[in-house]
Amino acid sequence: MTGRARTAAVLAVVLAGALAGAVAACGGGPSGPGPDRRPARAPRAAPPGPASGLAWWSPVNGEPVGLALDDDAVAVAALDEVRLLGVPDGRVRWRTAVPGVRRYRPAIAGDRVVATGERALTVLDRRDGTTVATVPVSGPGPVALLPDGAGALVAVAASESGAVVGVDAADGRVRWSADHPGSVMATPVGDGGTGIVTWPGRTGGTVRAFAVATGAVVWERPVGPVVGAPLVHGDRVVVVEGPGIHGAVAVGLDLRTGAEGWRVPLPGWWDGAVEGVAGPDGVWLLDGMGTVVALDPASGRVRWRQETGRPLVQGRLALLPGAVAFASAADDLCVLGRSDGRIRAVRALGGVPADLVGTPGRLLVALRLGRPSRVEALPAP
Repeated sequence: MTGRARTAAVLAVVLAGALAGAVAACGGGPSGPGPDRRPARAPRAAPPGPASGLAWWSPVNGEPVGLALDDDAVAVAALDEVRLLGVPDGRVRWRTAVPGVRRYRPAIAGDRVVATGERALTVLDRRDGTTVATVPVSGPGPVALLPDGAGALVAVAASESGAVVGVDAADGRVRWSADHPGSVMATPVGDGGTGIVTWPGRTGGTVRAFAVATGAVVWERPVGPVVGAPLVHGDRVVVVEGPGIHGAVAVGLDLRTGAEGWRVPLPGWWDGAVEGVAGPDGVWLLDGMGTVVALDPASGRVRWRQETGRPLVQGRLALLPGAVAFASAADDLCVLGRSDGRIRAVRALGGVPADLVGTPGRLLVALRLGRPSRVEALPAP
């Protein structure tokens, strides 16, 4: 993606400093396919140095890819593996070998966990990690578990080739598939049986709404080549799009019809590789230079804008009680107040951040190139 490449080039110096001297820690995989049946292990004591003051930490296989949270459990995708950890204590509830997991975070909802590999979508039983189904896909890409509007969950798996497939989460049956020009790298979102996917392209992108149950297109809108990850807040879809990294706007669309409700210019560096977050009290956007913008999703009014001066190549905002947080390319954590944008804390991390997600009492961070690579649980700032 052009914007992503530009961002990587501009931030190369930052990343070089952040990664200097890092040594990849690569652990062995499970002894065979299927879930690990050994008793759940207690998390290790927090290591000394920069990782002190943690609620818990838990090592992962190879390098972590991403996190997915639901209630008291977090699904962790790592090298050829998915495992489920308990949020309160970090205990490993199960781990399952999933060949091909390399790039995208998993999804968790109801009684299912799903993850995409290089050529397959794997559906797992949340209770014990057993494999429910393995479904071929056209390539790696993001995945989400979305409600179909009739009480069932559908695993919506997109790919970098532009293809999207809807798989019944109960049994792995393929309900529908579609293929559109462009490349999908942002996680699908949705509500009430309507899903949203963005397809960036070299000359222009597209935002499409579809029926989760059938895949039928509900509406679509052309947008600029730069298209960010979509967010859903009630009946509003918020998308950052534009002709280039310095000409982006935030657009508020009606979830059911695609009608534009508002449009707000966004000064800064917006390349589509960084994800914002929606919460019950608003929407927060993040650009490649570490600028956070809080928006009223109903009107598009900018509530506050904070330039942190902490760039990042990719990543997302995490929502916490009273705060939002992100990890920068300098391997530190930046925490801002949700209501006023004040920088509350900056904390060095003990590795290269792969992903982070907030809970009411914890901030969970997946760290690569650590000793060992791991998931850490920090007390919520």
